[in-house]
Amino acid sequence: MFDAKDSGNQEAQRSARYTNGSSHRAKTNEHPPFAKEYSPSFVYKAEEADTTARKKASVSLASAVDRAVSETWEGAGQASMAPMPVLDFASGRAYAQREEPVVAVELRGVTKRYGSLVAVDQLDLAIPIGEIFGMLGPNGAGKTTTIQMLCGLLKPDEGEIWVQGSCLSSSPDARRHIGVCPQQLVLWEKMTPLEQLVFLASAYDIPEKIAHPRALSMLKALGLWEKRDTLAKYLSGGMKRRLNLLMALIHEPSILVLDEPEAGLDPQSRVLVREYVRAWVREGQRTVILTSHNMDEVERLADRVAVMDRGQLLSLDTPEQLKRQHQQGDLLEIEIADAAQPHLEEALFVLHQIASDVRWEGTIVSMRMDSLVEHLSLVLGVFRRFKIAIQAVRTRPSTLEDAFISLTGRALRDE
Repeated sequence: MFDAKDSGNQEAQRSARYTNGSSHRAKTNEHPPFAKEYSPSFVYKAEEADTTARKKASVSLASAVDRAVSETWEGAGQASMAPMPVLDFASGRAYAQREEPVVAVELRGVTKRYGSLVAVDQLDLAIPIGEIFGMLGPNGAGKTTTIQMLCGLLKPDEGEIWVQGSCLSSSPDARRHIGVCPQQLVLWEKMTPLEQLVFLASAYDIPEKIAHPRALSMLKALGLWEKRDTLAKYLSGGMKRRLNLLMALIHEPSILVLDEPEAGLDPQSRVLVREYVRAWVREGQRTVILTSHNMDEVERLADRVAVMDRGQLLSLDTPEQLKRQHQQGDLLEIEIADAAQPHLEEALFVLHQIASDVRWEGTIVSMRMDSLVEHLSLVLGVFRRFKIAIQAVRTRPSTLEDAFISLTGRALRDE
């Protein structure tokens, strides 16, 4: 069915066919369906074929689709046709209408060493456009080093980093696609928010006539309009944090790196920043890479989460899937009236038989259970049996923090 014959003259032939079809357009308004042998869902699986076979497959499929489409448009009297978003021949493989997202950032076997310490060890990551991607890990996990390499501040010892289809090592200008909002505030205390945004835009060769209205719009969106002409040193900590975020976005990057973005924000500001970031991603099909020790923040914002430790990727999935995969059961906390009750240790011994991770701290007895609803009455029966008075009962479902602890352990890490 597929024939690559005369593929070298396809462009000239296609141009002639589309031009000759213009006379037919005035005679008919018919738009016949595509040729029967052409299936938009066709996928040529050549992943395991050698390079020559892949090229032949690409040319063959291209020839067949070109022939089917051009004949259809010629018959419909169309004089010209814009390229159809049907095929992708990257890496010698031919696909029909791919569903997988386009990658914004890709790390391929990235390694970074500091002497004998391997800070990042053969890290592979692919972050698609339009995703809010969370990175979690204890101190020393390699998150900061990874971000610094991604932003071009460090060079990997091994591997490659690709940003928007360009390799950072050979295309340093690809860093312009990235905006960085660091944990430490970076502001000019004796400049106003409006002045800072316009000045920073000039560093990216953005003319003032464009930067000025853009800055005003951004300040209004994050609740800083009334402070636009106030010196930064007189702003509150939360206002400075919001301004820091806008400074990372003034040049309209396609990728935003956020390091502890909600640090120092009051609840209202946290909600505002979250909504602003989500809207920013949706409006332009942009990408966010988020690092934080606040598990609740990551769980609320991130589409997927990578958990790192000692330079390696331990797990990567959605927050919900991570909780399912690594959950240790729902948490049950029982507050007792008196920690000095005579039969408490006997009760704890029995609880160890029906629950996991049983802990006793002061007047709080906590444990984890897979089927909390089914076993709650049994647990309460143990306390009644040993005549231990209960003050309160609290339950909590498994969280992202629980999954994180399950993956990385409870041991404290040095900064």
